[in-house]
Amino acid sequence: MPKKFKKLKDLNNKFDEIFLVVDIETDYRDGTLLQIGTTTDGISAIYHDNWLSFTEYVHKAASRAPNQTLTIIAHNGGKFDWVGLTTDKKVLEKFNISLSFSGAAIVFGRIYNLKRDTAKTKDYGASILIKDSYLLLPSSLKKLGLCFNIPEHLRKLDVDFKEIPELFQNDKPKFFDYLKNDVLSLYTVLKEFQSLMGINFLPATAASLSLKVFRSEYMKNDLSTYEGKADIFFSDSYAGGRTELFRIGDFDNISCFDINSQYPFQMRHRKIGIGIPRYTRKYIKNKTGAYKVEFDQLDTSIPPLLYSKTTVIEEGKEQLVHMHVYKGKGTFCTPEIEEALKIGIKIKFIEGYYFEKSKILFTDFIDYFYSKKEEIGNLDAIEMQKPKDQRITANLKDYNPLYFLYKLILNSLYGKFGEKSEKETLHLGIDAEHEAKLDSVSQQPKLEIDEDGEVSFKSFKNNRPDHRIIHIAAMITSYARVHLFKMLKKFPDHIIYCDTDCIHLKQGATLPPEALHMSELGKWGREYSDFQLRGEYRGKKWYRLIDRKTLKVVARRIKGVPYKTTLTEEQWKHAKRVGNKVSITFEQMTTYKTCSGTHKKPVNVSLPRKRTMTTYNRSCFLKNYRNPP
Repeated sequence: MPKKFKKLKDLNNKFDEIFLVVDIETDYRDGTLLQIGTTTDGISAIYHDNWLSFTEYVHKAASRAPNQTLTIIAHNGGKFDWVGLTTDKKVLEKFNISLSFSGAAIVFGRIYNLKRDTAKTKDYGASILIKDSYLLLPSSLKKLGLCFNIPEHLRKLDVDFKEIPELFQNDKPKFFDYLKNDVLSLYTVLKEFQSLMGINFLPATAASLSLKVFRSEYMKNDLSTYEGKADIFFSDSYAGGRTELFRIGDFDNISCFDINSQYPFQMRHRKIGIGIPRYTRKYIKNKTGAYKVEFDQLDTSIPPLLYSKTTVIEEGKEQLVHMHVYKGKGTFCTPEIEEALKIGIKIKFIEGYYFEKSKILFTDFIDYFYSKKEEIGNLDAIEMQKPKDQRITANLKDYNPLYFLYKLILNSLYGKFGEKSEKETLHLGIDAEHEAKLDSVSQQPKLEIDEDGEVSFKSFKNNRPDHRIIHIAAMITSYARVHLFKMLKKFPDHIIYCDTDCIHLKQGATLPPEALHMSELGKWGREYSDFQLRGEYRGKKWYRLIDRKTLKVVARRIKGVPYKTTLTEEQWKHAKRVGNKVSITFEQMTTYKTCSGTHKKPVNVSLPRKRTMTTYNRSCFLKNYRNPP
């Protein structure tokens, strides 16, 4: 049955969220835990030398407020601090832990010690939530202290992490000062952040904050949600940005352009269907929606507009990809359907869903946060005109986490409406199997046993978010792909590469003057305009740009590899030939999954990882692609 996604009366929670800030220090060489520091007031710190002592401490603190939940939060905790906590055997012998992940990182968790009797029981006993403040403020503690202008004596001390083991052994006062300042500075930053945003809680992510702000402050009317066939249909039309390599090789005189705030622009100006979608077997003009179609683009002088879903083998694994082709079938939202009809693509309509009414939903929300982002950008522009030694660091956008927060808020809202219903939760500890059975709805819990015999259970359930209105996300990304395509089709002989909101052109090609503006929403800005660029392209999300004057690398991207990791010149040359393989070795911190799997690795250490890349060998080499390189 259709339900209402209702406007919230208040942004804030009924009770102030009680939180405790955590930071750990380890020996970087072997991951040995040295100390755990915590603060509940931002004034003093308490220390623990093991995870069980810490967990018992926070459990006791949570027990003092039985009607409220205590949050423990660490900066980058999902990839570091919480890995140690959730793999500690003594903790798991006494407590239950449930975890949710995004990729390899812990996004959210819960610690509790009371076994529930039925699936309806919500009482976890003293309940502790686990969060990661880096997902809210993605910047270093040092930059956060500058940005929020916290008192100098509370800021992160300038100590290299490799000095920590030596300090712990030979200079305990300095060691504990360092740890104390880490927790006090983060606590102060989070309190300042709450004050700035006018909130009494700490969101798990910037995306969840974005949704709650929109729902309480900017949503003018209740929206309708729906399930069943319509939800599945729009899910099939939901795809990400277009990333494609058109020509492989090395090119001089490259010009690069990107769209100013691609997704916010579409949200600000485009109509979205409202109400409940209606089923149809024919195309309904001037109504937003989505259609399953067969298509045939006869004009091959321009890149394909539409795509087909196909399975390919990448790095030894099967992956579902959206491959742009001239002929195929698929499900597309109306922005792509309308563009297809305009450029003469033959379309056979099979079925679809449409909305009787459509509205622009996000104008005020986008205007407010884009103006806040631009305020920081304007300060940055002023500072960049000054000599380096006279610039105020906190005014530079690269040092201002709020700039990135506002950017995340602007770019993550639409995706929340497309959030999946299916949830996986990992259950650990004394009652893991019992908890997984209570939590699992759509299928039986999955038993996992590592090489040391440690047992965990993964639960599965279809826990539909009340904010899932999938066509909103699908329509925004469809509008964005069309916006990019309209520029791609103007430069069929110059396109080298595109990625969601950017294009790289060869032979110094430039965009029409009316399309260019450095800050206006939806216009195109020129990147790296101070350089004469040479581009070396090896694959999707695999290229580097070099200043031809200095021969220095201006930009480099290799998907899944840290930016500081690079290839040798010989490897770049080798990768120029299609199908050649290049092995890359880089350092990477161990994650929960690598520390708890069948090939268990040490906790909190950086270990070498090897990745084999194959030079791009699809999309631009399809037989029906014009001018393959």
